[in-house]
Amino acid sequence: MRRADREVTDPAEMEAIIRQACFCTMAMSDDDGPYAVPLSFGFGERRIYFHGANEGLKISLLRRDPRVCLTFVASCETMLHEQPCFGVTFYSSVIIRGRARLVSDADERARGLDILMAQQGAPGPHTYDPGALEATQVIAVDIDSMTGKRLARK
Repeated sequence: MRRADREVTDPAEMEAIIRQACFCTMAMSDDDGPYAVPLSFGFGERRIYFHGANEGLKISLLRRDPRVCLTFVASCETMLHEQPCFGVTFYSSVIIRGRARLVSDADERARGLDILMAQQGAPGPHTYDPGALEATQVIAVDIDSMTGKRLARK
């Protein structure tokens, strides 16, 4: 990282930033170039969980290349300045690189959905309709690397 004074190296602080983020953006590779999509998520068991439909562009891309990059932003505040280019945005962010996998195990699917629901403010455990659970794709991202950055008020 170019600005070492802004780097977050403490894993607990990076996890706190992830938990504070409202959503994350997942970037994937497509033949036409990068493809990024904002998603609600759950963080637990040192994984990121997502859910969605069983088919679509995101699922197709993940089947071809499971490598992903996730971006989380929390505590974002912009301070404008009367002169252009002199404003500043204070924020905390985490970037994760990892590999996505489509979760097939029913127990892990339910656990992943519970983690996602808890992240969104509805702690479980929950009971899922078997038909709905079957129709819902659960995606787990196993974390390979995680970096953090913070620009805070002094």
